[in-house]
Amino acid sequence: MPSTSDGLSAQAISSGLKTRYLGRCLTHLTIATSTMDVAAVQARDGAPEGMVVITDQQTTGRGRFQRRWISPSGQSLYLSIVLRPRIEHLMALGIVASLAAVRAIHRTTGLSPTIKWPNDVEIAGRKLAGILVDSTVGATGIEYAVVGIGLNVALDPRQHPEIAGIATSLAYASGKPVERL
Repeated sequence: MPSTSDGLSAQAISSGLKTRYLGRCLTHLTIATSTMDVAAVQARDGAPEGMVVITDQQTTGRGRFQRRWISPSGQSLYLSIVLRPRIEHLMALGIVASLAAVRAIHRTTGLSPTIKWPNDVEIAGRKLAGILVDSTVGATGIEYAVVGIGLNVALDPRQHPEIAGIATSLAYASGKPVERL
């Protein structure tokens, strides 16, 4: 499996998981169009629930309304999770993902992000992460849902004029280096 200089690899990720099925099937790519696209294809091809796609760089990462997500190599976490929820649980996926992201960020960094509904995680009013949920519904119900999370880890927003005044990262907000793993 590919690995980056910060040690992010499928093996490193899997060995640190304490889950029953989330991430137990994992694809780590050096570069992808977007993890949402890759996960959707894998879901259509029968990927198991909980399958995770993670990449070091996205060439066409996106958020809600197809807005571009700045996705330079090795500076953030870009991942998508394949789920097969019951229809009554579909609307909660984005909320649960946002709450999980806030909790994980606080536990690992001590920072206290907030949620800007419906899908942003912020620190001091600046976007730190975005959550995106896409689903495909068939005749018998939901075929699959893909939950995507883009989390700015070491990204310096000043290097990207289009997000300089509205984004932040874990490293920028904390004032110290933060690794993706």
